[in-house]
Amino acid sequence: MNERARRHLRRGNAASGQGQWEPALASFTAAVASDPTLIEAHLNRGNVLQVLGRFSEALGAYDRALALRPDASMALSNRGIVLKELHRFEESLAAFDRAIEIEPANMTARYNRGVLQLLLGRLAEGFADYEARWQDPHGPVLAARRQLAAPRWSGREPLAGRRILIHAEQGFGDTLQFCRYLPVLAGRGAEVVLEVPAPLVTLLADLHGVARIVATGRPLPPFDCYCPLMSVPAALGTTLATIPCDIPYLRADPSKVAEWRERLAPIRRPWVGLAWAGSPRHHNNHNRSVALETLVAGLPDDREYISAQRDVPEADRPALRHVHEWTRELHDFSDTAALAEALDLVISVDTSVAHLCGALGKRCWVMLPFHPDWRWLLDRDDSPWYPTLTLFRHTRRGDWDGVLARVAAALRAGGSARSAG
Repeated sequence: MNERARRHLRRGNAASGQGQWEPALASFTAAVASDPTLIEAHLNRGNVLQVLGRFSEALGAYDRALALRPDASMALSNRGIVLKELHRFEESLAAFDRAIEIEPANMTARYNRGVLQLLLGRLAEGFADYEARWQDPHGPVLAARRQLAAPRWSGREPLAGRRILIHAEQGFGDTLQFCRYLPVLAGRGAEVVLEVPAPLVTLLADLHGVARIVATGRPLPPFDCYCPLMSVPAALGTTLATIPCDIPYLRADPSKVAEWRERLAPIRRPWVGLAWAGSPRHHNNHNRSVALETLVAGLPDDREYISAQRDVPEADRPALRHVHEWTRELHDFSDTAALAEALDLVISVDTSVAHLCGALGKRCWVMLPFHPDWRWLLDRDDSPWYPTLTLFRHTRRGDWDGVLARVAAALRAGGSARSAG
């Protein structure tokens, strides 16, 4: 490596470490121009291009790294990620397979292969590989690793007469989706202790099969074994055909539902709720969320809408004039559940509100980005996880106009008419 290339590489690493992606790209590009054999610069350049959503260019950068070192496991793994984003799924799987063949301990490749298998509906294989998230240094759960005295339940050990701790590990939507498994564990004779973030405690306290619920960070009772909530599907060998789908498995407080119906009474029906923004901490939030102004502009203007959004992004606050909102009344998920139960239809992006509606058995139209989260699978407008949800997918990256046009057409066709429930 010549000194000039070394300087550019150092600058690129410093800039990318601070999230300054364009300066980082310029430095890595200069580094490879100065020394085309510098594999680290090709790799890092590909990583920055991937962050910027320039996936075809990122693929070229990884290919140049692999031309220099065909056995570079991380380059193969990253190549698999961009091939997945380009919807070249079998090529992506092949890249992950080769990375793992070269380096069996490459947990990033194994985790990403699991996510892709889940997206393709190969749930048994996918959930097995998804366990690599606990060892992946770039994975989603490093902060959720626990040092617990009891053994972890793998699915093979009997549960009858044993107390098992199931703890949440990722987002609210993940917890709402996978808490459906707790009645299954109780059916095997387990006494289930559930630990979840405080905003979910009231809603989940009455979930069938839960003997005790504890807010995250509060003292836990003694237990015989434990399992992270999103590891339960792997322990049970879940396939598309065996997803627990006893809907609804969550229920809203009837007294709170009545209160919401009283608040909503002056608004003409149908009552259509909107949820447009996920957590800003989510790595893909910029793709899955939509500005409220854009959402309302794309919907029919001959009706009124109700906000089902608990946390309103600051940038969206001026657009709240377009909707009826009681943000201050949504203290936790039990309040949001009661509002959802009172509504005739909810239109949501891929966020916890969609999972909440699905768990409640409420009608919800979910607007999905071009490359969806794995749980929504591909090329279908329904969900095996939630029978009452209808999916509206982007047909190309950033296709909000197309999605909103189809949602608006469905509304005009009477899709928001009051449900029988």
